[in-house]
Amino acid sequence: MKSKELIEKAIRLSGDPQTVELLEQFLRANAVIKDIKFDLAKFVDKNSTHEFAKGIYHRDGYKYVTNGRVLVSVKSGYDAAYEDKIISPAGEIIETRFPDWKHAMDQFHMFSELRLQQSVQEICGIVRENEAVAKANGKKLILTILHDGRQTDFRSREFSLFLMFLKACPEAVTYIRDNQCLYACDGENFCLIMCTNIDSSYIEDYSIIHLQ
Repeated sequence: MKSKELIEKAIRLSGDPQTVELLEQFLRANAVIKDIKFDLAKFVDKNSTHEFAKGIYHRDGYKYVTNGRVLVSVKSGYDAAYEDKIISPAGEIIETRFPDWKHAMDQFHMFSELRLQQSVQEICGIVRENEAVAKANGKKLILTILHDGRQTDFRSREFSLFLMFLKACPEAVTYIRDNQCLYACDGENFCLIMCTNIDSSYIEDYSIIHLQ
């Protein structure tokens, strides 16, 4: 077993928060793991009807959050007592099972790489500006990606979480499965968001911007 794997196993088994922190500091100092600079709690959906969406799931050195439409996974150290548990942002154990997310990747071969013309920072600015306009007009913002002549639509909040992930993981590569989802991965961490279907009978309720 490699030294990295040994230390990661020690992190999982240690019940002492100070020991965990010291081990993580060692790994970072030796460029073995990277800090992901965003608040995973922002992906938690406190208003969801699904209990599993109200906390962060801990398993095998990774933290997961999903509400059924957004799924994010981040490699991270944590208290060994949290293993295989969903913990709310307030630190409470949520007594429910986390869904089996791996089936979402079963057809990854059907994804294709996506390269948007705008940078992540430029897209963030576009989204913020249009969200403000949409809100002022009482509308919902939808972002449309045109890819190989096909259109895939995403809700503003879910797309904003996806952008948050991309900003934190600049080495991530983005993929798209038309009319289904966006996926980004940097080799260790990933984020997936599902597309949405715009009800044509309520099209006037939406403000739509296009990305290419």
